[in-house]
Amino acid sequence: MLKTSAFIVSVLVWLIGSAWSQAIPQGYLLPEKTLSPDHRYGVLVPQPLPEPPHPVNQLIEVQTGRVLAEIIGNTGWTRMNHGAVLPTRWTKDSSVLFWQVDGKWGPISLVLVRIKNGEVLGQTDLYQEVVKAILTRTREARPQEYSQRKNDLGYGSAYPDGFTIDIYAEGEEGAPLTFPLKIHADLTSDPKGISEKPLTSYLDGTVDQEGKFTVTNFKLGAAEKLRQW
Repeated sequence: MLKTSAFIVSVLVWLIGSAWSQAIPQGYLLPEKTLSPDHRYGVLVPQPLPEPPHPVNQLIEVQTGRVLAEIIGNTGWTRMNHGAVLPTRWTKDSSVLFWQVDGKWGPISLVLVRIKNGEVLGQTDLYQEVVKAILTRTREARPQEYSQRKNDLGYGSAYPDGFTIDIYAEGEEGAPLTFPLKIHADLTSDPKGISEKPLTSYLDGTVDQEGKFTVTNFKLGAAEKLRQW
């Protein structure tokens, strides 16, 4: 009986692997950590070598290889400097995907993708919404310090207006995605901790299943190390 079960499992693994290989275009991988609970959907991740001509993250139907949508936001690669594609989080019914790409100081992509009957209903760029919310409130609270930081030169897209912003969502890796999803963001002008008076702030919010982000709390200063959700 055990040998029969093991054989069945090995056949299923081979069949799934064959389906994956047929669905993957050159220059991409389909990491297992991106698959939906029902294994119907997954996310294609480009490789640096060979680099595909149009390197984006694509949500696909695994069995057919059909592209449902290009995921908005910054692209996550199979290998990145100071970053990585994080394990995807899905609702139990595989109808909502929470896509995350990590960077040096925090995420560079946080996207909520809603799916129904094999079609994408919509996407929400949560990274941009959270960044905008905490920057706006910090600027209003400390306009002079904010303006000075923003006008400094030499900052790239990883430092919006010269700040680093770490964003994370409540929940454990491998656990089903549930709503409302609680979001927390930390902003600082000094990620290396060398300034005596850095400009810092933190923000809490929630996201509903339709992708609507609502701010529930904002304060200047560093957030408590142990947060009570």
